[in-house]
Amino acid sequence: MNWVDRLDLVCASKLVIGLIGSSYLLGWALGCLVVPRLGDLYGRRIPYAASMAASLVIHLGLILSQNILLTMVLFLLLGATCPGKSNIAYVYMLELVPKNRQT
Repeated sequence: MNWVDRLDLVCASKLVIGLIGSSYLLGWALGCLVVPRLGDLYGRRIPYAASMAASLVIHLGLILSQNILLTMVLFLLLGATCPGKSNIAYVYMLELVPKNRQT
């Protein structure tokens, strides 16, 4: 079963279908305003681990979701976890590399 059947997207408007992807990008943009700063304030490990844990729960919610509005909210939240998994993770990895291995 795919999302078209499960979320009843056959008769949904193109705007509603487009909002699924747009909510992900909006969440990413909003997350970029908050999450990297948390990495500066509290260290890299806690926001990175929280983003990974939240992402796991949100992916599980997306697998089980059968409501288009819930799916959009979950994609918004999933997008908000991306700065923690990409921006913070990159800097965290660089901090863990020994000085003699850095370029």
